[in-house]
Amino acid sequence: MSENPQWEQFLLTALDKYLVKNDFPADANPKALRTLLWRTVCNMSKYADGQTLVKKLNREVLTTAAKTLQDHKTDANLVNAAILALSNSVFIKVACSHLQDFVPSAQEQVHKALSENLSSENENTVLAILNLFCKFLESWPEYRQLAQGAARAELKTKLDFLKYHKSDGVKLLVEDVFLLLG
Repeated sequence: MSENPQWEQFLLTALDKYLVKNDFPADANPKALRTLLWRTVCNMSKYADGQTLVKKLNREVLTTAAKTLQDHKTDANLVNAAILALSNSVFIKVACSHLQDFVPSAQEQVHKALSENLSSENENTVLAILNLFCKFLESWPEYRQLAQGAARAELKTKLDFLKYHKSDGVKLLVEDVFLLLG
C-alpha cells in the first residue's frame, strides 16, 4: 500500500474532494462518507504500510483534519473519527515536524475544536484530545503560546471539570496537561 502511488493518489483525492471541496454525487450520503473516510485514515495509521502512507501525506491529513473540525463541529461521529485520525497521524510522525505547517488561524481552529470536544461522551475521543494537547504542548512552541495565552482560562475550566471524570486515564492525562501548561 505504502509503495503504491495509486493509494497515495486515492487518499489525496478523497481528502480533497469529500472533505476540503465538499464535492459529492447527488445520490451520496456525505455525512456517512466523511466519517468513513476519517475512520479509514485512522485505521490505516495503525499498521506499518498505512503508517508509511499517512506519514507521507501527514501535512494534508493535518490540514484537512483542522478544516473538518471547524466545518463539521456539530457532527459528533465525524468529529470523533477526525480527532482519532489526527491523534494517530500526529503520533506516528514522531517529531511532529509538520505541526509548524499549520497557519496561525488553523492552530486556533484546532485548539478551539479540540477544546470544544473535551466534553465528548466518547472516552476514546477525550483521551485522544488530551494526548494531542500533551504532544502539542511538548513539541509545538506556537501552540504552547496559544494555550498559555488568551485560551488558557477557558481550557483550564474544561480541564478542571475533567479532574472528576470516571476514567483514571482521563484524570492522569489532565494532570499531565496541567503540568505542561505550567
